[in-house]
Amino acid sequence: MTKLFNFMVLVALALTIVLWFIPVFDERFLSDEALKLLSANGWGSFIPNPSFIYWPQLIFWIVISIGLVLRIKAARFIYFLGIIFLAVVNFGWGFLVYSPLEAGLANLINLLDGGILIMAYFTSVNNEFASPNKTN
Repeated sequence: MTKLFNFMVLVALALTIVLWFIPVFDERFLSDEALKLLSANGWGSFIPNPSFIYWPQLIFWIVISIGLVLRIKAARFIYFLGIIFLAVVNFGWGFLVYSPLEAGLANLINLLDGGILIMAYFTSVNNEFASPNKTN
C-alpha cells in the first residue's frame, strides 16, 4: 500500500507540474481562436485570483506532496484543507476555461487527489502518518 500511495502522490505531483506549465506553451500550439477562448477564464469571478500567486501555488503543492511522501502528519491535513479550499473557491472564480489537454490533466489530478486522501486517512498508510518511527 505504501508504494502505491507514493506512486499516486508522485504521479499527481508530476501531472500538476505539467498542468502548471501548459499555459507557458499554449501560444505555440493553439490557434488564435483557441487562445481567445482561453482568455475568458475567470470571467464573472467574484473571488479574485491574482496572477502573482500562480507560481507560489505550485511551490505549495510540491512542498505538501513531498510532505505526504515523507509521511508528515501536518502535510496530510494541509493537503486535505487545500483540496477543500479549491473545491469551495472554484464556485467564486467565475468561468473556468481549459484546453482539452488541461481539462484531461485536471480530471486525472482530481481522481488521484481523491485516492490519495482515501489512502492517507482510511488505509494502513494512515498508521504511517501517526508513528514517529517510520520505515518505508
